Amino acid sequence: MSSQAQIKCPLCSFLFNQGDRICQGCKGRIYYGATPYERNEAKKVGAGIGGLIAIAIFFISMQLSIAINFGWFILLGVVLAAVGAFLNWKRVVDKDPSKITVTK
Repeated sequence: MSSQAQIKCPLCSFLFNQGDRICQGCKGRIYYGATPYERNEAKKVGAGIGGLIAIAIFFISMQLSIAINFGWFILLGVVLAAVGAFLNWKRVVDKDPSKITVTK
């Protein structure tokens, strides 16, 4: 008898062991936690939020008559987009590691 937990495939109801990567019943790919699609979408959303924050900082600095070299603004935008992408990706990946998804 196996000491690993048995999990029922949400597509075909076949029982597989925790840690398996392919369902032997439907031959679907098993993902634990976020799927690759969800991870990519999280990166895009985070990058967009970071970019919007950089644009807001640029316009606020213009309203306050604070001179920011455009090159520094571009660098700030890239850094904020990267940080936003990473933080949102990490939030999605760490959200529910027990979630099981099977895709064909």
